[in-house]
Amino acid sequence: MAKFFRSIPKNLEQEYRKHYLPSDSNCLRTALAVIPLPGILSIYSNYLLLGFSYIFWLTLALTILFIMASLITVGLIGRTTSIKEYDRAVIGFAIFTVITLLYLDYNLLSKFPEYLTLNILVPLVGYLLFPPTTTSKAIILFHSIGELVLYRYFSHPPDVIFNFVFITFLITNLIGLFFSIQMHNHRFQIFNSIKRRTRITEKLRILASTDDLTGVLNRRKLFELAEAEFEIYKSTNQTLSIIMFDLDNFKNLNDQYGHQVGDHILKQFTDFIAKSIRQTDIWGRIGGEEFILILPNTQVEFTQIIGERLRTEISHLKTIIAGECIQFTISIGITIALPSDNSFADVFKRTDEALYKAKNCGRNRVEALLPEKVP
Repeated sequence: MAKFFRSIPKNLEQEYRKHYLPSDSNCLRTALAVIPLPGILSIYSNYLLLGFSYIFWLTLALTILFIMASLITVGLIGRTTSIKEYDRAVIGFAIFTVITLLYLDYNLLSKFPEYLTLNILVPLVGYLLFPPTTTSKAIILFHSIGELVLYRYFSHPPDVIFNFVFITFLITNLIGLFFSIQMHNHRFQIFNSIKRRTRITEKLRILASTDDLTGVLNRRKLFELAEAEFEIYKSTNQTLSIIMFDLDNFKNLNDQYGHQVGDHILKQFTDFIAKSIRQTDIWGRIGGEEFILILPNTQVEFTQIIGERLRTEISHLKTIIAGECIQFTISIGITIALPSDNSFADVFKRTDEALYKAKNCGRNRVEALLPEKVP
């Protein structure tokens, strides 16, 4: 039995309700547009039954107030995106409805005990339409208790009849609560499936676009974004600078200290660069110990300053392995996109040549391959 009344985990309740808020709002607005119709349609029959008596005018006034409250609630929940605001509007409407029904019964049950039968289904509707909160359940329960108290003391039914009505209200509440919990549990399972699918999709997207070891962009994603930046450069004539890095003698580090140390150095290097660049910059691994930094809308002079600063700071990084201090250096090649370039591949080729020059000229240095005059 416990599994049928299993509730939604508290840590996921708000996220779950936020996901279903638009559909819940639409459902409740539709219901609030339909629920007043019986009251409207019964105005004439009430007149035939009651004439222009006090009870008739009271019923008419409460019907009009209920319609107005429904319209106000429809307007409030239709424009909100907040769970708290939604709950506040719905709970306010629920309290108003319960007070209205109980006040009407207070005036009717002494003369028309059969009127109570119209309210027996109210708990069922409330459990299905109102938010799955403790407050909502308390209001619905208060309505049922209030109806029973009014029926007992104003209609004076025989004990057998009252017991039957009591059991009917009890069953209605249990059925409403049961179906409410089952409905929300079913929707929560769907929500969980969507959440898991989204999480898996996001994980696959990250795996497809990032380097496993360092967590930076991989070659495929890097070049995809680089081509997009190159197209922006071609259409806006904003500068586009490129820095290529190579860890000096990285193979020797791997051979001397092992690949685990080499991996640690790569991660240390990429983390340092990632913390040193702007959010608009594009940073990724080409392969091995080679990396590229793309700086949109950055003048070449500033790019050279950045390259030299990074080279100097990297040379001071230290890795302590088994009590031994390991340091490493980098070679840097720099270039900028030119109007004569047809694609990012042309820019990349020139950057690679600049890096090759830095490595051939002794490593641990910055080399820029630039035209004599930058347009």
